Amino acid sequence: MWSFHKLEPVRRSLGQCRSIFMLSAFGLLSYGFISDHSFGTEPTLLHPLPFAVSSFGAVATQDSIFVFGGHVAPVHEWSKQAVIGNFFKLDLKNISNSTWTTLDQEQALQGMNIVAYKKNIYRVGGMEPQNEKGEDADNFSVKTVSRYSLEKKQWEAFKPLPQPRSSHDVILNNGRLFTIGGWDMQGDSGGQVWCDTIDCIDLNDPDAEWQSIHQPFMRRALIAAEFQDCIWVIGGFTDEEEITREVNIYNPKKNSWTLGPRLPEGQFNGFASAACVFENQLIVNVADGTLLKLSSDHEHWGVITKVSPRIVHRIVPANSGVVLIGGAHNGHNLDTVEFITIP
Repeated sequence: MWSFHKLEPVRRSLGQCRSIFMLSAFGLLSYGFISDHSFGTEPTLLHPLPFAVSSFGAVATQDSIFVFGGHVAPVHEWSKQAVIGNFFKLDLKNISNSTWTTLDQEQALQGMNIVAYKKNIYRVGGMEPQNEKGEDADNFSVKTVSRYSLEKKQWEAFKPLPQPRSSHDVILNNGRLFTIGGWDMQGDSGGQVWCDTIDCIDLNDPDAEWQSIHQPFMRRALIAAEFQDCIWVIGGFTDEEEITREVNIYNPKKNSWTLGPRLPEGQFNGFASAACVFENQLIVNVADGTLLKLSSDHEHWGVITKVSPRIVHRIVPANSGVVLIGGAHNGHNLDTVEFITIP
């Protein structure tokens, strides 16, 4: 049995425990603890990413998919050279023949996400190693936020977060940007402090500042989606060092939380999943490769198809389906990009 160090009152946890857990997770995924099933919808391979990458940001807007940053070294190797700030675009108008275009580079980060609003793409927080390759990991979360102008084709600084944050997710709801979950990594000697609030800002108000909202959980490696005017927070890794399949739903208008249907069973199916909304359907891809769709009554998850297992990846809506991008499996990053038709 694995033994984990108990959290201190300030919610710090040991990086060593995290590494042991993740190594075991990747190992079990690679040795096929998941049974093999046959489903009807088959993925179509698109042009691979320029890098095999995990823990990055992705968004679809203006008939293109945009991918930013991420981790490009083997699993659990952290250094300045292990993360990138590269920014790429894939044209969706001719998706089967498109190749990735290089855009303006930004701060090298992993453990963050990007969102698009009006004519801008926002990158929020992330993790930045400060050690050289071969040295002990010295990882720091950042509170920087940047905005990429789709017209000017360049990045510019935006208002920083109230606190550093990584291993979180970001989504939009009615012009407000929400940053959910994650923790503040404070280097090799500083430990980690778990975030217990959601930070949000109104992108329609140039004078707006970040506001904090109580979050009824502390969780990282989660995924979030804006669905039917609510924020769905799906799975993650808790401050008690456990994977959860719990789904929490936040209603911004009522400032209230409710529970949604738990993700299907599977040892790692709550960890670092991917989610998006396609034609008013909430789609989630979990660690064992199952592509799920929320039922119309919001009571359970139905299976669409089965794809290759992966975690710390992204999924975005595109044309008549969704596109699965990158991620990690069997201790290695992936460059695969797959299109799947959604019935």
